[in-house]
Amino acid sequence: MIKGKKGDAFEIMMWIVRFIFIIIILFVVYFFINAFIITSIDTKEVDAAVFVHRTIYSRHVLAGVDRYTQRVYPGVSNGWVFYANDFDKAIDYYWNDQIAANITMNGFSKNYNQEWYENWLPLVEARYEEDNKEESLKGVGAVTEFTFNTTIVNYDGIHKSIVPLKYRIFVPNG
Repeated sequence: MIKGKKGDAFEIMMWIVRFIFIIIILFVVYFFINAFIITSIDTKEVDAAVFVHRTIYSRHVLAGVDRYTQRVYPGVSNGWVFYANDFDKAIDYYWNDQIAANITMNGFSKNYNQEWYENWLPLVEARYEEDNKEESLKGVGAVTEFTFNTTIVNYDGIHKSIVPLKYRIFVPNG
């Protein structure tokens, strides 16, 4: 189709409008995609809960084991298992510098990952004041503390008693 100067000018103006519209659409798509992309997932609380469940349900940590059938009784502990176990050997994490815990049963405490627990204790207890509120340290170099309280049945072969089990778990940030 043969156009005059007015037709060419109109066509150029339409291409400019189309180009601006395409750029706007590309920016909107870019921002929608970036809004739904998750770049970091905070799994510290899940790690702490998994640690608690591993200690309660694991054969070599707190759970009682029938000596004849080798059946595991989660939530039922032979008292001697807690006192005799070396938790660092019983609970084998591939990366040992990612969690440390203090476990208390009947007033008797044991630590998992003793070295890191002692290293992180000052970081957990460090506080600063912001807006007249006391805050714990945050950021990559800090450590987050989780506490869990539960009960288990302590069975010594004759007597059963319900005992409190307290966890103080440290997980590093970052």
